[in-house]
Amino acid sequence: MTGWENAPTPVGETPWSFPDPSDWPDDDLVAAGADLGPATLVSAYRLGLFPMKVDEGRILGWWSPDPRGVLPLDALRVSRSLRQSARRSTSVSTPASPT
Repeated sequence: MTGWENAPTPVGETPWSFPDPSDWPDDDLVAAGADLGPATLVSAYRLGLFPMKVDEGRILGWWSPDPRGVLPLDALRVSRSLRQSARRSTSVSTPASPT
């Protein structure tokens, strides 16, 4: 089993603040900076913001694409081939380096 029946672990509060959605600019880039800590990611995702670097620099941008793709999870059907693929797949997450 994957442990989906377990409650999520709280991630705390982020030290960063993102602009109110009513103040967002017309383009997709909403903010720049911050970190990729769990609390920052959860806070951003709740607003519909997603991290991606800006150009070739080391600046982290927070984007809200319009239109945005949404996968309705209440209707998600996990097929046998998707389950098999997920079992074979490995994901690695490493913290961002401060260098």
